Amino acid sequence: LVIGGSSFSGQATIAGLRELSPEARIISTSSGERDTQGADQTIYGIDLADAGAPAKVAADLKAMGAPAIKAMIYIPARGEVGLPARLATKEQVEAGADYCIRPMLELMRLARPELTIWFSGFITMAPLLECYGAMSFVKIAGEALSLRHADRIKVIRIGMFPSNSVRGIALLVQRNAMRRVYPEFARMYDEWKPTGKRFIDYFYEKNYRHEEETYRHVSNEPFRPTEAGDIKAGIQRA
Repeated sequence: LVIGGSSFSGQATIAGLRELSPEARIISTSSGERDTQGADQTIYGIDLADAGAPAKVAADLKAMGAPAIKAMIYIPARGEVGLPARLATKEQVEAGADYCIRPMLELMRLARPELTIWFSGFITMAPLLECYGAMSFVKIAGEALSLRHADRIKVIRIGMFPSNSVRGIALLVQRNAMRRVYPEFARMYDEWKPTGKRFIDYFYEKNYRHEEETYRHVSNEPFRPTEAGDIKAGIQRA
């Protein structure tokens, strides 16, 4: 069961599952009415902002005659970003949890997957704490949950990679940096402007530089940016 299989990470997940287990029956959810590419079946109209979404997924699974769920991969992530984590409010964090964590837990209760897998990032690095707002706390809470229930939940920590969501975050950060809204963003603007680069390129490069400085010691392999194949490999390992 892949929740949100049409996204970039969802498509890489489905590809990884196909390589690992060609005979697997893959059921994906979609917020719209289109079939999810690569999935055997799609559950349509799943909006995780609706508290009834998990029950709808469970009911559709039952109607499909789906057997026991071997694994549920939960892709969706949404939360208030474009501000420093230190300024995120409790209400913003709760809203993020209502979309990212609580539906996942309810789906675990209703669909009873043997294993649940979701994605996080290197969320405690300084460049992300400067701009990921409430999402920082939502991801940290999810990671703590995964550690407490490691027999049932696996989290894949993955580096930043080009995606529509990251481009959207970078655009929001750029706007606030140009307005010098927060001290962190004012420093970011002063660092970016002399480079002459597009902000999105500066944003990726700044983050990647910190990723390498923080994590290159964990492997003897040459450090490099994250790519789609790494998502596939992470899913297969989990």
